[in-house]
Amino acid sequence: MAVKATTPERILDSAEALFAEGGFDAVSVRAITDRAGVRLNLLSYHFKSKEGLFEAVIDRRLHVLNARRREILAAAEADGSVLGVARLLTIFIRPYIDLAVTGGEGWKSYTRIIAQICQSDRFSPLLKLHMEDTLTIFLDRFARSLPDVDRDRLVQAFYFTIALMVSSFAGVGRIEALAQPGLDATGLDAALEPLIAYTTAGFLAACGIRSAA
Repeated sequence: MAVKATTPERILDSAEALFAEGGFDAVSVRAITDRAGVRLNLLSYHFKSKEGLFEAVIDRRLHVLNARRREILAAAEADGSVLGVARLLTIFIRPYIDLAVTGGEGWKSYTRIIAQICQSDRFSPLLKLHMEDTLTIFLDRFARSLPDVDRDRLVQAFYFTIALMVSSFAGVGRIEALAQPGLDATGLDAALEPLIAYTTAGFLAACGIRSAA
């Protein structure tokens, strides 16, 4: 028996779908509460404001995504290995695509919202705020892998990679193209192989390294 969604969850789900379709400014508070089937004042009660709701929409799934990234990273480093750039990028990128493909409509909407944010000076600081700890963890690992590369170049290379990842799967059609019946982990890895190869080469080039050793 399905568990009935709480009022905050209904508001979050409604806002997520509407923000993905029209962007933050085009969506009214009433449209969100009407879709959620709740009273208008409940949005303010649970989230204080439309801006507070938008931040909650971002944090809800980002928390899950980054926890999965850190879990996979910890498992990969359990034997004390220093991971290469391609492996680190795979660990960072794959959970994002995996959840977008297999996580249902909410995750598809979420990828569209993230793409909007990454193109906006207005909201990109919000995303950076909620990703700061995970970004620092991965930047530290890139520094271990490439100890002779300046930190600023690593940051630039990593941000270029994130922008490419987000834009590559900003459209629902691209996600649907991957979400074939029976897609397993091996199939997803194969589908992501060109993106990982491309981002690895670009990351190394941005760091001043012209060939992957």
